[in-house]
Amino acid sequence: MKMHAAKICFIFYLLIFSSLSLANINNLLQSIQTDYENRLDALFKDFHAHPELSLAEFSTAKKIAEALRDHGFQVTENVGGTGVVALLKNGSGPLVMMRADMDGLPLKEKTNLPYASKDTQLDPVTGNTFPVMHACGHDVHITALI
Repeated sequence: MKMHAAKICFIFYLLIFSSLSLANINNLLQSIQTDYENRLDALFKDFHAHPELSLAEFSTAKKIAEALRDHGFQVTENVGGTGVVALLKNGSGPLVMMRADMDGLPLKEKTNLPYASKDTQLDPVTGNTFPVMHACGHDVHITALI
C-alpha cells in the first residue's frame, strides 16, 4: 500500500492528538484505503479530468450534492450560484463546519496523466473560452470533503 503525504499527516495527527489505539488507527487507515480504492479514486479522477471555472461549477456541484445525499446529508444546492450546503445531524452538541473550493483554473494541463483534463469552458466572467484544469488541488479538496 502506497503511503501518501496526506496519510502520513493523518497518522501523525492521530498519534499526537487522539486517544485512539494503534489498532484502531490501523483499522481507520484500512477503512480509508478501502473507501479510496472502491469509490474516492474514481471520483477524484473524474473531478480532475472535468474541472469547471469559478461561477460555472454546475456539474461538479451536482456530483458533490449527490455524493453527500448518498451519505445521509440534507443538501441544499445553488447557494450563491453553484454552492452546496450539506447538513448531517447527529444529536445535540457542537456544530462542525467544513468547506472545499471546487473551481478549476483557466490553464491547459500538461501532466500527461491518463485522467488529465482536456476540457475547455466558457468563462462566465470574461466571455472567453479557456482550457481548464485543477492546478491547485481543489479536486483533492472536494474528494476529501466527500
